[in-house]
Order: sequence, then C-alpha cells, then structure tokens
Amino acid sequence: MPPLIVPESFALVLAACAPCFTAPTFRVFCHLVAGWLHCRGATR
Repeated sequence: MPPLIVPESFALVLAACAPCFTAPTFRVFCHLVAGWLHCRGATR
C-alpha cells in the first residue's frame, strides 16, 4: 500500500482505534479513513 498521509493530530485518533483491529485490518482501516479525509468535499 502507498504511504499513509494524514495530519499528525488525526494520526493520534487513528492510533487510539488500533486495539479494536488486527494489524492487517488496522492498516486497511487507516487507508480508508485517509481516503475519506482527502475526498471529503468532493461530493458537493
């Protein structure tokens, strides 16, 4: 997967969610959230 690009403050929120996932699933979750952050206004 490509490198994850999210603001540092949001990375802390993602890190708090880590115990809820297995390691591979957490990586996918982080990339889904990063995609959502980068596209959040594209639907207007």
